[in-house]
Amino acid sequence: MKNQNWLKLFSLNILVLTAFGCNRASPTSASINLNFPTTNQFQKALSQKTELSRQSSPLNYSLMCFVVNIKSPQIPTTAATSCDIERGMIAGSVGPGKNISMDNVPIGASTTVEIYGLMRVTDSDPCPTDEQSKWNWPMNRIYFLGQTENVTVVAPSTDIEVSLTLPASTQNIAVQNAWANSCQFIGVAPIEPTKGRIQWNARVLSGANFKAYSRVSDRNDLKPLKGSNFQIRNWRASND
Repeated sequence: MKNQNWLKLFSLNILVLTAFGCNRASPTSASINLNFPTTNQFQKALSQKTELSRQSSPLNYSLMCFVVNIKSPQIPTTAATSCDIERGMIAGSVGPGKNISMDNVPIGASTTVEIYGLMRVTDSDPCPTDEQSKWNWPMNRIYFLGQTENVTVVAPSTDIEVSLTLPASTQNIAVQNAWANSCQFIGVAPIEPTKGRIQWNARVLSGANFKAYSRVSDRNDLKPLKGSNFQIRNWRASND
């Protein structure tokens, strides 16, 4: 992961609770609970960071939705692709001050906990809730926030600390992973083309193999026609 223009804000403490069966046999799985800081807690941490003056276009924390990705040798994973991460057990997303609970996390060593942030446009937008198999969110508004590696989940409980950082708004997940630039536009709605008017010179043409040029746009500047299924009206051609 690239670490350009990152601001470390706070650490996220994760409590792993181990569940025992009725026969009190050795446990094989655990439940993980994550409580994400509220916006007020974030603002308090932010006020203590003098590095903010070096931060370029920082993200708006209040618009963030959090996703957790847990990987270990005991968890089946989906391999990373040229435009996506390696996926293990994924839960979320939730907004600031909310909680994520994950059951049946295998006990064992070499566990990795990753935190991702999905940026909304407004705080009234709902957080997406199904990110297990793919990102249901525009890639240019997804950010890697931090991880803890080589965690050993043991009974009866395990404390995990994940240091979260706040990237610049331009440092989305595609930039952080040095993926192809085209990855940033996955899930991004296409921009509607500018609609304008077409002007034709009012004159009679004669001959063959014509090439037609027009002025297309609200500014009336000369541009080539692109696309298909054009309709030409009030056209006159003559060999006289």
